Amino acid sequence: MRHNRQLGRRSLRARLTAVSVGAAAVVCALAGALIVHEQTRLLSENLDDALDQRLEDVAQLARDDRLPAELSGGEDTALQVLRGGAVVASSPRLAGRPAVLPPLNGSQRLHKTSDTTPIPGSQRVVAQRVATPQGPVTVIVIGQRSDITESRQVLTRTLAVGVPGLTLLLGLGTWLLIGRALRPVEAIRSEVASITEGELWRRVPTPTSGDEIARLADTMNAMLDRVEQATGRQARFVADASHELRTPLTRIRAELEVDLAHGSAVDPIATHRSVLEETATLERLVDQLLVLARGDASASGPATEVDLDDLVLGAAADLRVRRPTLTVDTTHIHPVVVMGWADDLRRVVANLLENAGRFAITRVELELRVVGDDAELTVADDGAGIPVQDRDRVFERFTRLDGSRTASSGGAGLGLAIVQEIVARHRGSVRISDVRISDVRTGDAQDGGGCRVVVLLPAALEEHALGESRARVDAQQLRLGEPQ
Repeated sequence: MRHNRQLGRRSLRARLTAVSVGAAAVVCALAGALIVHEQTRLLSENLDDALDQRLEDVAQLARDDRLPAELSGGEDTALQVLRGGAVVASSPRLAGRPAVLPPLNGSQRLHKTSDTTPIPGSQRVVAQRVATPQGPVTVIVIGQRSDITESRQVLTRTLAVGVPGLTLLLGLGTWLLIGRALRPVEAIRSEVASITEGELWRRVPTPTSGDEIARLADTMNAMLDRVEQATGRQARFVADASHELRTPLTRIRAELEVDLAHGSAVDPIATHRSVLEETATLERLVDQLLVLARGDASASGPATEVDLDDLVLGAAADLRVRRPTLTVDTTHIHPVVVMGWADDLRRVVANLLENAGRFAITRVELELRVVGDDAELTVADDGAGIPVQDRDRVFERFTRLDGSRTASSGGAGLGLAIVQEIVARHRGSVRISDVRISDVRTGDAQDGGGCRVVVLLPAALEEHALGESRARVDAQQLRLGEPQ
């Protein structure tokens, strides 16, 4: 029984057919009942019209004082004329019969159905009081309803056979049509069910009908494209991460093995210092990998107002401490408030300044301002720059370039990838151009210049927030001894 219930739940075709057949049966039954009712009504109205016409004929004879003692009736019609309760004229079928009705008072014509008349079966009775030269009389006309009854019975029997037959035919047609319509869906389902982890290149068949099922197949294939791409990126990420983690671990193990093999000839302080540096590299790499993993799972918690200028000035102060010989220009930092996650934005700023400080020769220039509805952060250095053909590739994970911007400079190729992940999560964008350090303020790009990274983020433009941020910027720049 459990299997049957599961089968019933799974069989959309059976459910749709049952609903269609049930609805058709109800509609056909209601339509049949309406047809029978309308046919009975029409036949009854026709009988009443015929009886009314016959009553008018007899009434006219009575008015003209030409009423015979025996009235001509038909096979299905009987007549009586009463005067003062006595029968003065009748048709052969009512000859010698007592009055069917008592004499009527008033001129209103009577219509009624009765089965108590002397004529067997159900009868339709029409009667009316008529004024004559001999005094008022009551004219009664009786018509048999057998034809109406028989017609209704025939129609009812016909519908009793036809409606179920028509419903069954409709159910069979619906079953076939739904099966044909759902055949592409079943093909899609079976194909998806057979796709394994190693066969993500496979795609579901797309019908040529251009209908909803075709769009479902297109959507399914688009989803499979994304799954294949995501799986490929994940595999490459795992491989690259494994390689990056293995390299410092290998160096640590090699140094320790050398020390164990040549204990008397080694400098333990130098080994400790080297192992500590490699451990710090591992720590940074693991931290970056966790940031990327958290970015893939999206940020948690609500976004809040973040004073971006505070983060930039704080990162600039840290860079001055690490690179005291480097000029870090923050004179073009303006108050800017954005909506986002402070820790993530702090990492964006820190990565950009770390990248610029690593490759700058003498100078790093920072600029923060509001442009339209966006906050624009510019970080420029006077280093070798990034070739145009590599400016998109540097945002990929574990990407390093030849020349000065390589792993030997201390990076694992994750800094800009983290920047792009976080900026995208804040509905912003990041781009790279080369620009001479003297042209940073004007924004005029010059081929062969340094590297300029521009980040755009949606700005929060509340005046009170900007006022508080402006005061903090002025105070911090005064503390650093920079012009405002």
